[in-house]
Amino acid sequence: MIRQLLGQQPREFREDIGVFDQLVRAQHYGLPTRLLDVTHNPLVALYFAVSANKSKRASVIVFKPSIGKQRYFDSDTVSLLSALSLLTKSEKDQIRKEIRSHYDKRSDKKSPLLSEAELVELNKTIEIQKLIQFVRQEKPDFRPIVQPIDLARPVFVHPRKHHDRIIAQNGSFVLFGLGKLRTDSQIRDIPSEEIHISEDHKDIIAKGLASVGITESSMFPEIE
Repeated sequence: MIRQLLGQQPREFREDIGVFDQLVRAQHYGLPTRLLDVTHNPLVALYFAVSANKSKRASVIVFKPSIGKQRYFDSDTVSLLSALSLLTKSEKDQIRKEIRSHYDKRSDKKSPLLSEAELVELNKTIEIQKLIQFVRQEKPDFRPIVQPIDLARPVFVHPRKHHDRIIAQNGSFVLFGLGKLRTDSQIRDIPSEEIHISEDHKDIIAKGLASVGITESSMFPEIE
């Protein structure tokens, strides 16, 4: 789907530097991606919590990721995870199969990192080589060694503020790789706090947010 969109609307993506920027813009237009929207502004989070499903209870979830789980838009890890979107489902399934095979053969099953010899063998696979070539299209000097753990764990990404919606929503993203989307154990391991909001209070909170300028038109400022 991402390739079809890039092929049909190339001018929409001409300001984007890499695949991650393209995914952000594609999600902006409604394409399903491996990105989960988050915000640095608690009032923005509150707006989205109270503006949908008026008859149901809502929650604001506050994630507290360590520095080690955060990346910027130009990170090698971000480029690698984003490039997974250019592989077919069968190619991604084969990468999962190869990774499982390597871990099953290991004597030390506790360490998430493969040895240099194991990495060399894994990185010889056609699918990993194809993934590396996609990354090298935007980063020619990318080191052609992929650790499986970098493909599995999600990272919090600070994007370029290159369109109005990200600026208005003070947005960032959680970028998922080969792990399970949203229910991945790695994101559950990140310290968080959940604040519940009764359905009876949603309208009151929405009016309070509107009084300080947090409305649908301010969250979605584009003319469309």
